Amino acid sequence: MSSLLPLAIGVAAGATALRLLSGPGGGSTPQSDPQAPEASPGLLGLLEPPLRRAGLALGPRHYAGWAAVACLAGDLAGWLLAPESPLVAMAGALIGAVGPFVLLARQAQARVRLFELQLLPTVVQLSEAVAAGRSLQDALAVVAQTGRPPMSRELARVVDAVEHGVPFEAALRELRERVENEDIAFFVAAVLLQRQAGGSLAQVFDGIAQTLRQRFALRDLVRSLTAQGRLSGMLLSLLPVGLGLYMYWLVPGHISKLWTFAEPGSFTNCLPLLLCAAAQAIGFLWIHKLATIDY
Repeated sequence: MSSLLPLAIGVAAGATALRLLSGPGGGSTPQSDPQAPEASPGLLGLLEPPLRRAGLALGPRHYAGWAAVACLAGDLAGWLLAPESPLVAMAGALIGAVGPFVLLARQAQARVRLFELQLLPTVVQLSEAVAAGRSLQDALAVVAQTGRPPMSRELARVVDAVEHGVPFEAALRELRERVENEDIAFFVAAVLLQRQAGGSLAQVFDGIAQTLRQRFALRDLVRSLTAQGRLSGMLLSLLPVGLGLYMYWLVPGHISKLWTFAEPGSFTNCLPLLLCAAAQAIGFLWIHKLATIDY
């Protein structure tokens, strides 16, 4: 029975990939379309925000379909590496299924981080352009032409939307929704407040720039103070994996008993390995939570 589990996982992953990749609704995300499509139903709708933040021109259905393909590939790779151990194939399928979503989250985080790094120079450029007598829309167009992606692309989308009849305030709110970053939200809120209450826009941008400098300085201080905790969590998480690989290199016959079945359909001798993996994951998340400070 246990030997049939990798086959069942592979068949399920292949069927899911075929259904998602061949079905409708797998087109591009709002990142590449002027008009945002309707939200995908069910669990696929949860993929739209990270896909939008990552800037990928893939719909939720297509991305989930390729994740199913990765699950199938991991299942086949595990079966080819250790055909006598179904647990290896199951682990490969799990890595293939979870890996694309981990990569998506990391890419979205990296892109948002790039927005944070580009925001302060962008605000300074806007302040200089407005102080030189340009309107806010013209200043955004200049920064969009001279800036670097991804900030320049998002500002170009704002200018393009305004030129096609979208109200300026609505275009800025769409920017805030697409990026989903606190600093961008603060920038949009300050600009919208100035347009409602009036005042010098150049002074508003100078104030935003000063606030951003203070926030970035505090952020760097927090990251430096918590670097030891984050590094400790990473080392403690990788230490059992490295030790296990070293023991497998020394005495493969002994440690391989942790993922081979004593009897067909019996998972008894696999329980220690599964419990250790679960405890390791809980410990990593706990240390990550302790080293994460809201500011």
